[in-house]
Amino acid sequence: MDLDTHARNLNGGKPGQERFWRRARGAPSLGGMDVAPGTQTTVERVVEESDTASVVGSGDVPVLATPRLLALAEAATVALLARHLAPGWTTVGTRVELDHVRATPVGGKVTVRATLAEANGKRLRFEFEAVDGDGQVVGRGTVHRALVERERFLGPTRN
Repeated sequence: MDLDTHARNLNGGKPGQERFWRRARGAPSLGGMDVAPGTQTTVERVVEESDTASVVGSGDVPVLATPRLLALAEAATVALLARHLAPGWTTVGTRVELDHVRATPVGGKVTVRATLAEANGKRLRFEFEAVDGDGQVVGRGTVHRALVERERFLGPTRN
């Protein structure tokens, strides 16, 4: 099977997006990336005062804010894909499910492990788990992202 046929098959038989499905080296790959479901990465952070609910505005306690945990989870998904995206492509968040189950104080370490769980065309689903320095689960959830052509995506936002 030639590359364009393979690309159309990955794209549900739709022609015209073959370049999306090629890596820089020209080999067929998943969504223009050379990354497969099951690939993981981690992001670590020591909680600072600026990360707390009382500073972020999501509460009035000096512990890791839920929006900051979400930002760490999304950062992990972006880091996972960073070196795998075809030139001119990026991802944008589309949906999040998050359970924040344990408080982490200032000075505590949080490690977020993100796993690419599914890639379906331009849609990507990641699962993540965050643990503290003691290995206790802080949070877990799912992040959905979409592959987009950067310039095309930004077009409507420009004046």
